[in-house]
Amino acid sequence: MSTPARLLASVALAPPDEDVRLSVQCWPDRVLVLARTDTQLFAYDLDRAIDGETDATVFAAPWPWRVGTSSASPDLSFAVFSGVHAVQAVDAGGGMRWEVRHSCWEGSCLAQHGSYAEYADDRDHRHPESGSARVSGDGRTVWLHLRGPLPGDELPSDHDPWGGHEQWLVVDAADAGVLGRIATDTDAGGSFQFPHPDPSRMALNVGEGQDGSVIWLGQLKDGRLQAEHIGQDDEMLIGILPSGRTYATIGHSAEEELSLHRFDDTKVIGTLLAMQHSAHEDKDVVRWEAKEIGAVDERTIVVATGIASISGIRATEVEHWLVDVDTLQARGPIHYPDGTPPSVVGIGKSRWMTKTPGVKLGFDVWTCP
Repeated sequence: MSTPARLLASVALAPPDEDVRLSVQCWPDRVLVLARTDTQLFAYDLDRAIDGETDATVFAAPWPWRVGTSSASPDLSFAVFSGVHAVQAVDAGGGMRWEVRHSCWEGSCLAQHGSYAEYADDRDHRHPESGSARVSGDGRTVWLHLRGPLPGDELPSDHDPWGGHEQWLVVDAADAGVLGRIATDTDAGGSFQFPHPDPSRMALNVGEGQDGSVIWLGQLKDGRLQAEHIGQDDEMLIGILPSGRTYATIGHSAEEELSLHRFDDTKVIGTLLAMQHSAHEDKDVVRWEAKEIGAVDERTIVVATGIASISGIRATEVEHWLVDVDTLQARGPIHYPDGTPPSVVGIGKSRWMTKTPGVKLGFDVWTCP
């Protein structure tokens, strides 16, 4: 039986002139839509936009969007940008708050560059690996995954825990003072971080290409970063639920399985098979279409299934489902008045959001009747 979707609001944000890369950040009391261009990051408060305030808070970007990741603080006072050679925090007023330099993410280059301009036109630096940076839920700390050694660290050696290794740092959001760090023993192609409702905690997923991924759960406690390496190489972290008691993973290569885990002991609560939650049983492969998951409310997530052909090319046949995380029961597919949009994200308060077809920065907000 299908589940009808009820439209709550349609929002058209004031778009930048350039092409954008979109992302969504959900905090307990705020949903931010981030539009990244090569030169700026535009941050929109979704609830304010629903009320008619569609202007953005704008941050100057230190390097193009294809380099690293970006994150805004919950109060929109600053944003952080991870790059090839550094992480920078930029105030809403335009000034750089701080910079943490690190070794270059490009292949065998361990140089500590002074600026992006040093390698911007170098062919070998066009497709670097990358780390990530994420602001904590209270905006007081920033968590950085970067490549060592850092300035001041010793050169790589068997005896040095920092040299040559990738690192996970917690720094003070005001001045980048290091509050804790660990060596992650990873070889990243890229990484993403997921804030926990407890602002002293964060989760890190490091993608290692064909080797799978590595998941770390960290907590800043008693003046040090205490972190635990969890999961299997074939699992990829895609989100933490608002209660903080549960997190979700998806198969790294076989994306047909979505598993929910208890946060405290990492035990699997249950696994959902995509094929069992799709009407397209005659298709080649049904997969979960999720790299990051958002919650509709404390006990419900919204997820999408899609069709992957034998050749690996994804088709457009997508279905959305509401899943109760306590019972692992799915409601759906969700029925929309004009067909199912290609992507969906839960944004809390019993709502989820989809992209408005044909509108550059248009979004529709939905709930159940």
